[in-house]
Amino acid sequence: MKFCTHENWLPKSITELEPSAWSALKDQKSVCVIAGPGAGKTEFLAQKAVYLLETGLCPPNQKILAISFKADAAKNLENRVKERCPKELSNRFVSMTFDAFTKNILDRFRLALPADLRPTKDYEIFFPDNRVFSSFVTETYNKYVLSDFDIDNATNFLRQDLFQFESSFIGKFKLGYNIEPNEYNYFYNDWISSQIHHKDKSLLSFMVINRLAEFIIRSNKNVMRAIKVTYPIVFVDEFQDTTYGQYDFLNSAFDSKTTKITVVGDFKQRIMGWAGAKSDVFKQFKNDFSAEQYELICNHRSSPELVKIQHHISHVIDHQTRKVNSQALNKIDGESCWICNTTTKENEIRYLANFISSDMKKRDLAPKDYAILVKQKASDYNNEFYEIFSEYGLKLCNADEKRGILSLQELLSEELFILLSNILHLGCSRRLPKIWALTSEKLELIWNINENDHKTRKKMEKRFDDLLVVLRVKMKSKYDEESVIDVFNIIINFFELDKISQSTSYLGDKKRLLNVYDSLQEHYALSFSNSDSWNDFIEEFDKTNHVHLMTIHKSKGLEFDTVVFAGFDDSAWWSFSKDRSEGLCVFFVALSRAKQRALFSHCTGRGRANSISELFLLLKEAGVQEIQGDSYITPFKIPITH
Repeated sequence: MKFCTHENWLPKSITELEPSAWSALKDQKSVCVIAGPGAGKTEFLAQKAVYLLETGLCPPNQKILAISFKADAAKNLENRVKERCPKELSNRFVSMTFDAFTKNILDRFRLALPADLRPTKDYEIFFPDNRVFSSFVTETYNKYVLSDFDIDNATNFLRQDLFQFESSFIGKFKLGYNIEPNEYNYFYNDWISSQIHHKDKSLLSFMVINRLAEFIIRSNKNVMRAIKVTYPIVFVDEFQDTTYGQYDFLNSAFDSKTTKITVVGDFKQRIMGWAGAKSDVFKQFKNDFSAEQYELICNHRSSPELVKIQHHISHVIDHQTRKVNSQALNKIDGESCWICNTTTKENEIRYLANFISSDMKKRDLAPKDYAILVKQKASDYNNEFYEIFSEYGLKLCNADEKRGILSLQELLSEELFILLSNILHLGCSRRLPKIWALTSEKLELIWNINENDHKTRKKMEKRFDDLLVVLRVKMKSKYDEESVIDVFNIIINFFELDKISQSTSYLGDKKRLLNVYDSLQEHYALSFSNSDSWNDFIEEFDKTNHVHLMTIHKSKGLEFDTVVFAGFDDSAWWSFSKDRSEGLCVFFVALSRAKQRALFSHCTGRGRANSISELFLLLKEAGVQEIQGDSYITPFKIPITH
């Protein structure tokens, strides 16, 4: 393939990049890109990947590794690169999560570990909770209490929670090194050993997998050399959420001499401190990798009115923050942001349901354009909102709701789910050429069809078309439990799960794929029980005709036309007074999800707003007005400032 010259290369699928983005894209050293909400972090990384591949700066025998924190973010970035450059180039762009990458290292080089640190081949992923952790700490304390154990230090240790222990303690130290103070060695070594040597098979948390992968790389020069040669270029998205263990792994696997790393993030959106996010990660990275810092100052998401409010909040978080230029158009009449006060929960819910229903009809929007964000426990609000929202013809999708071991939000981004969904759509309609092409391309990958093997591809396409013929007959004839189950089994058997586990993001992890399959089955059955036709079923399955309900943390990386903040009170925001800095960041992240409107709902029936009075004051200083929602319920009106 002929490469493009640096001078002649142009962005793909967009008209232009802002000047600082151009500079960061063409910088051949490690760079740190500060990019606020709506700045286009994912698009920037996609453009830089295409630039490096099309100009040959990433040599033909090497790859670009992109690391994200969520599977859907990793998939989104991968898809953007695929859409913007030829297949022979995009195949050299590897996008995965931190957890997937470290697990891949462990699975490939497990035998390089010494026997006492080597987990069983059939190990399972372990998600410890505070109950398990509390039991472990007590047992370890009792085990060593009669030795030269420092009782005071041990007693303090007993007060730690699981997140502090795994992220801020296990992740801070390397396996095989002495840990200070020495008393904590017992907890460190026993925690890792208890997972590796758990009964018949190992049960490993992702942090322990991280430590084992880091040990493999650090102690085996051949492995380290292979990784550095394969990936001379590395991207890390949402860098502000990087934990101590993840940064330590990154620092061991790569170095400034052989690897050029581009990190993208925004310290104003650092909301994972409770989960061990490293507080000084940008400063540390710039020092360790001699990285130049760039800052993107355009917001392509939020309207100018919302950007002004966001800037007021961001300036409180960081007095040196630069003003951001909104590149979005204002598409609404009336206020873009207000606080609604109500006296009862029913009045609050009716106000919100009436607002969403009225606004959706007036502006010709879909339910998925709206999100209800809460600080915690979305299921509590789902139970309260469900019936009243139904009265207004609105359905809710609770992102935290469980399907097997996965949340709905996790399941809806899984490759197996997307495959099944796409084929269900094709079974109901012939007019979906884009979905057909995407699914056909995925099947080529699953069945390992060489791009030049036209004969085998034609056979695959014939099998695919035959499948769709069968499905279209079944999905037009009747809609009952038997036919719905038949369609599921026909599609799953056509996929061949063994092939999917080897050729997709599941990376040979059959156990994980089976967990996804179990969650998918449960969701499929529930979708049938809540629908009356194939079209209703697909809507229920995809959750495309639903208003999204989720915690602020789950909304990270997403955007909606209109965002509603329910539970804007002390009881939901109880941690604000304990950690004001992170609370402000959470507030900023929530506000920045909105493209056109943000509505804050405070109900005195839920709780007071004394502890978060600073947030009310910040909004007021930014020009946001308060209204009494009890009088606005019927008919609904958008408040207008006079």
